[in-house]
Amino acid sequence: MLIPIQITPKAEAEIIECIRLLPLGYRTVLNLYAMEGYSHKEIADMLDIEESTSRSQYTRAKSMLEAILIKKRIIEQPREKLSWATAFKQ
Repeated sequence: MLIPIQITPKAEAEIIECIRLLPLGYRTVLNLYAMEGYSHKEIADMLDIEESTSRSQYTRAKSMLEAILIKKRIIEQPREKLSWATAFKQ
């Protein structure tokens, strides 16, 4: 179950900085899928990659971002999966 969370402006800025640390491909797919709402099929067509590549880069981006956020102590090791991306959607 995903739990939506509220993010303060300071935490939002820290998360954005952490997103910037991701490799370009991961960051691009993460932004297009989680923030902009494109499907993996649409992303694959836009970036001229396989749909499976979009899915795997998104999964790796989420894992890498979570590890960075934990390392920087922006979030704790979650007991449940948090839906941090929903905090950006207004």
